[in-house]
Amino acid sequence: MRRLQNRMLKVYALLLLASLPFALRNPSAPLPGMVPVLAFEHRLFHPSLWFSTVEAGASVARLWSPGPEERLALDRLERGLRREAHPQARERLRVRRAEGRGGASWPDLLLVERSWTEEDVAWLEGCPVVRGADLIGFVDIPTQASERRRLQGQGLLQIELLTHRARGTARRRFAAMARSIQDKKDLEHRPIRLIVEASTPKDPYPLRSLRSSPEQIDTRSQGPYLARIVRSSELHPALPEGLVLGWIQDEVYARDGFVQSRWLLPRWHPRGLVQVELLGGPGSRSPDSDDWSRQTRAPARVIWRSPENLGFRRYLLQGSRLQAGMAVMTGARCLGRIEWADGQVALAVPLSKRGAILPMLWWGGESRRVKAFLVEGMGSSWNADRFRVLHQGHLETGFLEGGQLFTGTLGRVFPAGLLITDLFELEGRTLSLRDDLLRSWPAEVEVVSMAGRVR
Repeated sequence: MRRLQNRMLKVYALLLLASLPFALRNPSAPLPGMVPVLAFEHRLFHPSLWFSTVEAGASVARLWSPGPEERLALDRLERGLRREAHPQARERLRVRRAEGRGGASWPDLLLVERSWTEEDVAWLEGCPVVRGADLIGFVDIPTQASERRRLQGQGLLQIELLTHRARGTARRRFAAMARSIQDKKDLEHRPIRLIVEASTPKDPYPLRSLRSSPEQIDTRSQGPYLARIVRSSELHPALPEGLVLGWIQDEVYARDGFVQSRWLLPRWHPRGLVQVELLGGPGSRSPDSDDWSRQTRAPARVIWRSPENLGFRRYLLQGSRLQAGMAVMTGARCLGRIEWADGQVALAVPLSKRGAILPMLWWGGESRRVKAFLVEGMGSSWNADRFRVLHQGHLETGFLEGGQLFTGTLGRVFPAGLLITDLFELEGRTLSLRDDLLRSWPAEVEVVSMAGRVR
């Protein structure tokens, strides 16, 4: 018996070592083979799952047709995004996902929805990509034929972000000028000339200043400095002047204010981007508002829910065509997402799940602007779902007054542009959603994915 126990311990240790690469790559995802085990356990404690099914006539996924309330919200979002676009943009492209690992461990590649052929490579390669006034990156056409065919088959275009740090090739460097936004008339707030490049994954910020002049100017005491592209015939002769790179972040010695390292923090985060624009290229292919309603919906039933007085909530769903990453909705409101699915059984979690990263869009009532930012779930209390703002983007503290919150792009199947709520408040970096519907799901819900993304 003891020998058998020792063998079992060794087998268990080997399984743990074998699962280590999967856990390091995606710590929040279940390990391979765990989903069927979890689904069997739930079926064991809920025998009705073996015998009951969602009505066959209602289980067929359908292409969603928005109602008046949903259409109004989508039109507001579309008009707001159009106002935020760069005035010289030729195309507006929908973001599918961000991937890779670049400066400060930010993603360094962005995949956007755009069909292209080999004839388009000549003008697409190296085309600048912006989000409003901010420079995001450049179009990158893979050199391998198989990779090109894969992207063309999926209707995707690859963007190399500013955080991309190429190996073995010349790194992209930018000439920039940073100025204080505190008081433009104050002569003491001298501008700073910079040479900027991507930092390493271990650095605290995604961009770093390779050289700056003057080096020892105290940017903290003289207000925030915003860096913009200036013309350079050597580094980027075709890049327009005035595009924003980000805010200067200095590491200084506490005593004398000596600048030890100078970094830049972009006003955007790759996971918070929903739409980008191409500068240049023939024609205009801006998406219309109908693209936001390209969703496939199917009904589902809440079989079990965790006690509401806990700091976390879980919901067991039964339905057909369930898939991990789908959004859970009731009417026009997004309630949460599916964490894992196996056949007709799935476990859903609220948007405020602890540690869950979620990009959000804020549509302002009076300003009619759309601002993207990134949050992390902090769980829920008896009266609110709480989030911590990881990257404020273009937002300012206490700026969220009125308006509506929408979902950003999250994974391959979770659609962007879903209405979350209009009952919220921002205190410092804590976002609270005070909506009873988000904390008390109805018995009948719908699972939603991007059109064509359901297996």
